[in-house]
Amino acid sequence: MRSSTPDGGLVHQGGDGDLRVDARDATAGPDLRFGLGFQLAAPSMPGLGPASFGHTGAGGRLLLADPDLDVAFGYVCNSARDIGPGGDPRWATLLTALRACL
Repeated sequence: MRSSTPDGGLVHQGGDGDLRVDARDATAGPDLRFGLGFQLAAPSMPGLGPASFGHTGAGGRLLLADPDLDVAFGYVCNSARDIGPGGDPRWATLLTALRACL
C-alpha cells in the first residue's frame, strides 16, 4: 500500500507489515518530519542514523531511540532555552559522546 498525504508526505506499508508515514508538519516548520506519533531524524530532531526516531521537547529536552543501533537516549535539562528551528546546540555534544560509546 502506498498513498500520499496532503502536504506531500508518503504513507506506505513496510515489508514487516507496519504502516509508516513520512510527512512534514506545516505548522512547526519545514525541517520537521513525523512518523506515527514520533519525530523522525531531521535537522531539528537529531538522530544517530536514518532509523532514529523520538521527540524534542520544550526548552531543549530530547528523547530518541534507534532500533538499528539498539540504543535509546533521553536528555532532560535544568535550564530551558528557546532552541529555535535548528535544535538545541547542547544535543550535538551529547550525541557525539553517545556515538563514541557505541
